Amino acid sequence: MWIAGGTAKIITKRIINFILVIWGVVTLSFCLQVFTGTDPAEMIVRKVNVFATEEQIQAVREELGLDAPFLERYADYIKGVLTGDLGTAITNRQPVIENIKDALPVTCVLVVMAMAWVILFTVLIAAISVIRKGGIFDNVMRIICIIGICVPSFWLALILLTGCGAGNTSVEKQEKTVYAMDTVMTLTVYPEQNGEDLSPVLDAAESEIRRLDALLSISNEQGDIYRLNHDGSASVTQETGLLVQRALSIAADTDGAFDPTVYPLMELWGFPTEQYRVPTQEALDTAEAAVGYDRVTVTHTDSDWNVTLPEQGGLDLGGIAKGYTAHEVVEVLERQKVNSGILSLGGNVATLGRKPDGSRWKVAVENPDKSGDYLGTMELDGGMFAITSGAYERYFEQDGVRYHHILDPHTGYPADTGLLSVTVVSSDGTLADALSTALFVMGRDKAQDYWRQHSGEFDMILFDGTTLYTTPGVTLDTAYPVTEVTP
Repeated sequence: MWIAGGTAKIITKRIINFILVIWGVVTLSFCLQVFTGTDPAEMIVRKVNVFATEEQIQAVREELGLDAPFLERYADYIKGVLTGDLGTAITNRQPVIENIKDALPVTCVLVVMAMAWVILFTVLIAAISVIRKGGIFDNVMRIICIIGICVPSFWLALILLTGCGAGNTSVEKQEKTVYAMDTVMTLTVYPEQNGEDLSPVLDAAESEIRRLDALLSISNEQGDIYRLNHDGSASVTQETGLLVQRALSIAADTDGAFDPTVYPLMELWGFPTEQYRVPTQEALDTAEAAVGYDRVTVTHTDSDWNVTLPEQGGLDLGGIAKGYTAHEVVEVLERQKVNSGILSLGGNVATLGRKPDGSRWKVAVENPDKSGDYLGTMELDGGMFAITSGAYERYFEQDGVRYHHILDPHTGYPADTGLLSVTVVSSDGTLADALSTALFVMGRDKAQDYWRQHSGEFDMILFDGTTLYTTPGVTLDTAYPVTEVTP
């Protein structure tokens, strides 16, 4: 009995020591990330724009959750380790666990090769060395073993991979991070074969993003939308004119649930400038008088396009611009003969072809309730766009009430329909972007009715905080209850 009791104490002590060691390693790992003096947000932004403002860097910090208090970040880190949620990779904005899964096949190959080396060579060589102890063979093997011990493992692995011809088992992706349209964008492309430099292609894609950002921005004095909002009427490029027409068409089709003329209301709430405030009802009524997609006129000849707004009106294409930009960037890549890639434009995902191995793209749908967590994952073919809008993206709190940036054009207030997020999947990026806003404003029942009338144009995922409502074209891998929307 004493022996058994003593053994139990020893085992218990070792288990406790093991737990303490693991906790210490995890804590040390977290502290090394926090106290190294490196700001990941600044690294991302400065890589794109050396002259970036502190406001731009802070926006990225908030997106990555780097502005939270130390203890809150530490608690989230520990929770993630315990639950297997390793967070989101900064480089490609995908779940870390998904990146691990992608690398696992190659890792397994390396493990098998190492085991084969040990079993087939090491044991055999050791046996021969024992048999011929003190001979030339024994001495040479001893020297090789010493070198093997001294050489870092990763160098030895590279040597073995090169020698075995395993260096080209997969095509290496090439990436570029861009900060534009007030969000972090990641462009990922795959060459036809390793060694092909796609940096000029990525540069061309970035140039297209920055061109459209300047053209459609409400704050760029040289852009079409800025001039239009300040003058009330302006001559615009054909591209802007066509996009405004498309926005107005979608607004009419959604009965104003999506309305590009909502800018006076957005400005009143302080969302464009981040000077947030809850306006008075009188101020809302005044701003509402300037809102109305049916009061915008677009006239044009073959070469001259003109847009006119209602008095005191304003235009904001933010609910459609990123979707349109994603579509245009995909076209840029296609013209450059890129056949495989995925773009992440701040919650707007666009796919090009399939992965180099022929598999479909796996895309995560963010959970609006849990920073860094996901509602689930879905697979997309090339040429598809998945765009999410939700109350979690931009908001402020006042007197204990949260006010988000998706305004109902009919009331002037943040939409309160019971939905927390809407994801739209479509081959039309411009439509997907606008509908993600419109369906959020509509609410669950009206959104389902709208899909039934346009089921051939898009699929959707609605989330109300407890249940996911998906259309048949979407297959979601999730732990949440799922209700399929019937035609």
